[in-house]
Amino acid sequence: TINEICKAIYVSPSYFQRIFKSQMNKTPYQYIMEFRHKKAKEILKEQNISIEDVARLCGFVSGGHFSTEFKRREGITPLEYKKGF
Repeated sequence: TINEICKAIYVSPSYFQRIFKSQMNKTPYQYIMEFRHKKAKEILKEQNISIEDVARLCGFVSGGHFSTEFKRREGITPLEYKKGF
């Protein structure tokens, strides 16, 4: 979590988020979600595992949350994406 990161590097969460956004042009949450989404797409292309397992491997709370986020970003469900390969 952001709080854990901040404790490890001895800065406040608000300072960390402000500096992160100024350097990366996105919030830590946006960065993490983009990273998870990219990893999920790689797994969906390369491995034959369930959507639930992909969600778990990529750090999503649940398969439903993963599917919702994926469809919001890609316009199709993870299953539809997976079937394209």
